Amino acid sequence: PYIFIFCRFITGFGAGMLMTMTIQVIGLMRSPDKIYALWTAVQLFLGALAIMFFSTIVQYGGLDAIFVIWIVLTAFLYISIKFYPSSREVCLLIDSHDMAYNKSKKQWSIKSYQLGILSLIGLFIYYSGQTGVWVYLERIGTSWDISPEQVASVLFFSLIIGILASVIVMLLGDKFGRTLPITFSMIMAALAIIILMQESNIYLFTLDTCLFTFAWYFFLPYICSVISTLDNDGRLLTGLSVTFPAALAAGPAIVAILIGQDDVLLPCMLFGLFATILGYFLLLPSTRIR
Repeated sequence: PYIFIFCRFITGFGAGMLMTMTIQVIGLMRSPDKIYALWTAVQLFLGALAIMFFSTIVQYGGLDAIFVIWIVLTAFLYISIKFYPSSREVCLLIDSHDMAYNKSKKQWSIKSYQLGILSLIGLFIYYSGQTGVWVYLERIGTSWDISPEQVASVLFFSLIIGILASVIVMLLGDKFGRTLPITFSMIMAALAIIILMQESNIYLFTLDTCLFTFAWYFFLPYICSVISTLDNDGRLLTGLSVTFPAALAAGPAIVAILIGQDDVLLPCMLFGLFATILGYFLLLPSTRIR
């Protein structure tokens, strides 16, 4: 078990570094909103394929086949090394609405850094609320007398909706800015949580889960672009890659404490709703930066 833990640590460390590098490189591109959306859509598509074929692969090849596929896919990443830029393009924030690019001189903007930190705090709070609700969606569905098989099918279908949300962002880009799409997505997330507070049937559960998933994956490319706009030396984008797993761990832990032994799921929804509202107001100032 110690060898497995060590190997898991090494692979996790490498994957984390790769994700951080990817987030930073996308932030340097001309249309980061669209590229972040493409990145998200590809991840969801590959995840959906893995779910579809996992049992078949294990049946015919065992768990070893999963690791072999993992190794082969990882080996392909070496092809992309030569495409990574050797240095960052640095942006200079002039004020809360205008930005000028300065490629010849590296300059740190205190204001952009402060807004970036505020955005990361808002994102941490918002994503904690989202993950706190997401991990209990299955229990919420079964509490509505929906079978586990139906819940699993709805959750899988919601992945398709997540891909759709990412594709829409790819088409829209920053045509409507970032404040409007982020506001729209967070209102949709709050609405989905409110619906979850009312016990209902499989149809409303499906609609609600799809709304919830669509809202997050519509929001994700835009908030990544907001952070990349504020970032001048890579520290904020590195913080972004830390914020996601930290919130992913914190959200369910907080909800578990709130629920306790009572098995009442209302505190879960209330926490998610509160985190959405608070996160929005913390994120709002930074969304106006273009």
